[in-house]
Amino acid sequence: METVSHPNQTASQSQGNIRIADMRRWMYLNNVTFVDFGRVCGITATAAQIALGKNRMPVRHHKAITEAYPDLPVELLPEPRDVPAGPRPKGLEGEAS
Repeated sequence: METVSHPNQTASQSQGNIRIADMRRWMYLNNVTFVDFGRVCGITATAAQIALGKNRMPVRHHKAITEAYPDLPVELLPEPRDVPAGPRPKGLEGEAS
């Protein structure tokens, strides 16, 4: 199947779209829904859909999904990474003195 990307998309956005399409294909073939993923993670189906569509997801959600669905290829999931909530701390890269 040939993929057509939007002219304003970066390569990583296009790869993300392919990952999401492959994830949905896996879900269809394995009769798994966002409701199922949400129950496994302890979040709503909408929150699960949003989390799976991003580039990263909380480590605890990633672990819960991979344990509940061991046949799910890890490449289809977002990167497991915890990111602190709130604004970035001041004084980091890019700040002029």
